[in-house]
Amino acid sequence: MEIFTDYIKKIKYVVISENKTCELFTSLRQISKKTDINFSTISKNLKDEGKCFCTSKITKKQYYIYKLSFSSG
Repeated sequence: MEIFTDYIKKIKYVVISENKTCELFTSLRQISKKTDINFSTISKNLKDEGKCFCTSKITKKQYYIYKLSFSSG
């Protein structure tokens, strides 16, 4: 159970693509590599609400990115 809990605590972002697939990420750089969206652009868009829609300039695909926050309880 502790291994599973540690894994969950590392997950920081959920990304849903326009083809309705969902992926979990531990960093903005990972998201950037997968989506072709600059990590600083994602960071700026997440800053206010912790969630945003971003579109890749290269592929023109849209993504919904949500920053997770888990309580330590």
